[in-house]
Amino acid sequence: MTGRWLLEELVKELNQIPRYLTSDNFNLVVKKLKQNQQIIFVDEIDYLMNNYKTIESLRDIHDKTECPIIFIGMGLAHRKLERYKHLYDRFSEIVKFETFGVNDIGQIINQLSETPFTHDAVEYVHKKYNRFRQIVQLINQMENFAEDNNLTEITKEIAEQVL
Repeated sequence: MTGRWLLEELVKELNQIPRYLTSDNFNLVVKKLKQNQQIIFVDEIDYLMNNYKTIESLRDIHDKTECPIIFIGMGLAHRKLERYKHLYDRFSEIVKFETFGVNDIGQIINQLSETPFTHDAVEYVHKKYNRFRQIVQLINQMENFAEDNNLTEITKEIAEQVL
């Protein structure tokens, strides 16, 4: 992704129409973020590491708007970002995500599912799934099954049957 492309995407995310000039897009992003501060999430930051201008554009946006920017990347993304000392020094925190424990899975299910899961069902899910997207899909699948079958809770036996 080039710096121009990044700015165009940011403009679109701010519900604006991208301009022809990169500088106009940059100024529009800054103006809109100053009017309405937002957190900027940059997923797959690893893929931007080879484009210095893109990284600099993000730093400049942060400097001018004071909007927090959260970089999300693969396991070694922070090592790649260390090359940009003037950017890396600004990081307030680097968080490494680990696999979910049983309690984590239980909290996710309790927060997202309208149908309660029994403890043994949560343990079953933990053994089979450990990615957030998978768990969200599973919750949706289990809720649909529960609704179709007039169930008030999901047990391990039901989870085994559906999954």
